[in-house]
Amino acid sequence: MIRSTCMKHDKPHLLYDANIVDVAQIFGAYARLSVFTHIDELAHLSSSADALLVSSQTIIDDTSLLGNIRFIGSPTAGINHISKHICMDTRYHCAHAPGANATAVADYVLAAICEMHYPITQSTCVGIIGFGHVGKCVAYRLKHLVGTVLAFDPLIPTWQHQHRYQHVQPVDLHTLLSRADIITIHCNLHDGAAYPSRDLLVDDEINCLQSHATLINTARGEVIEPTALHNYLTQGRNAVLDVWHNEPCINVDYINAATIATPHIAGYSRAAKIEALYSICQQFCHFFSIHNDSTIHHEEDSRSLYRMVYNADELLSQTARVVNIQSTSRQFKQVLLNAPVNQVTAQYLSLRNNYTLRTQIHYD
Repeated sequence: MIRSTCMKHDKPHLLYDANIVDVAQIFGAYARLSVFTHIDELAHLSSSADALLVSSQTIIDDTSLLGNIRFIGSPTAGINHISKHICMDTRYHCAHAPGANATAVADYVLAAICEMHYPITQSTCVGIIGFGHVGKCVAYRLKHLVGTVLAFDPLIPTWQHQHRYQHVQPVDLHTLLSRADIITIHCNLHDGAAYPSRDLLVDDEINCLQSHATLINTARGEVIEPTALHNYLTQGRNAVLDVWHNEPCINVDYINAATIATPHIAGYSRAAKIEALYSICQQFCHFFSIHNDSTIHHEEDSRSLYRMVYNADELLSQTARVVNIQSTSRQFKQVLLNAPVNQVTAQYLSLRNNYTLRTQIHYD
């Protein structure tokens, strides 16, 4: 792995995306900071920068934009907005924060399940596609709420030896889709030869779903093949969609047809954003050989970041209060469906950027 050194008195120069908040508070002790507001500014500003911090809305696919930058960080769970050839280029170290938003996404999913299938009973079967950070968090929250939790993830070794997840049954994809009342997608988007997740769900798979089933996607829009999603939605089937094909240039027909539609905000809690930034900061300091003994904390009262719950019944009621998913969906649909065609992308980004960060449910 490439490493860089930096004298204590000579902080590395970090160029960061204006869409990312709290950068000065978390990175200020370790870096000289400059902000950019548009991708067009990068080519000029990066000539004097050592590191770059970008949001998921900034596409990095051209090395000519990167100047002298050696470290590229993104406080996001995925890193699809940074091109694969840059991630694999040994001139750059790319860092992201997988799992930082897992609890926030699990809050959203539970709110969606409550909205679509309330009351939840021991006869309810939930299928989880992708059993990484988010999938595991969702599964644990369902432990005392539903009778059956199924999971499909060919990239994760069996987890049944872990006591926390002994209630989760590993199954193949067809079994999960045909048995579950609720299917929730949490796999990474990748094109790996063995088990690619792009277009994982095509017509044949979608048609396996029971007629009453609800499909929830908070992973990436490209996991579901577009024609299959179109066919599913035009049948009036239940769908909760937070992610979309070709973001931010999205197709409003999908928004109109979805039962619940939101602007890629499932992971948007205050705690998730703070934790992701601290994760990138720690990787930044490691790369530049800067001593960093900070822990994840914030000057705000922690009660403003987390809401503590201690049992399954309280988990349901508090989640419904914290994640007002129907209100978000109504606003999203109203704004996007009434926007002129040439304003859809801008309105989508505005709703996403201006979403009020939620508190987060702490349940363990």
